[in-house]
Amino acid sequence: MRYIYHFFYIIIFLFVVFVDAQSQNSGSETHYQKGVKYMFGDGVERDTAKAVELFKISAANGNSNAQTSLAKAYYRGDGVAQSYKEAAKWFRKGADKGNEESQTQLGFLYAKGLGLNKSESQAVYWWQKASQKGHKVAQAHLGVRYATGIGVIKNTVTAVKWWRLSAEQGDKLAQYNLGVMCARGQGIEKNVDEALKWYRKAAAQGHQGARQALQRLKF
Repeated sequence: MRYIYHFFYIIIFLFVVFVDAQSQNSGSETHYQKGVKYMFGDGVERDTAKAVELFKISAANGNSNAQTSLAKAYYRGDGVAQSYKEAAKWFRKGADKGNEESQTQLGFLYAKGLGLNKSESQAVYWWQKASQKGHKVAQAHLGVRYATGIGVIKNTVTAVKWWRLSAEQGDKLAQYNLGVMCARGQGIEKNVDEALKWYRKAAAQGHQGARQALQRLKF
């Protein structure tokens, strides 16, 4: 009988822990959503300082979206004193939780040496993480690194692979670079028609390099 009571005690304990965790997650998401509204003035008067306070509460409870938003606030100095170090700290927390936007931005901080020691290999590492989850900006910049051999072994075929994935999602940098590779036949078979296709897409989004390429080709 004693074992039965012990068993039920464990079940009740686990249930309470589960309910508490669910409650914390719910509260965390609520604070984050309120923070977003105050940050952008969505249905309320814009108050970036209040947004940051709400992000802090949610971020402290492990909400990766709040961690990312808090990091961006520190990066811009929006509603809080500007600090690349704090931005790096919170992007890291979000990145470690698998947030692809945090992973992408952490990559930029490593590439620029803002808030932490500059490291091209770490920039590539985090862009790879985000790229594998489909983040088009990370894919575009990962392509650049593979094309130039910065922070990774140069591989134009791999560069084209990531640029294509990014370009298909509408990233104009990737569209232009993919057009260049198609025009030159680097990392892919030369195809002027394909190059024109991607130049046009990038130019339609305002990419000056793509517009100039079209002018040179008389299109």
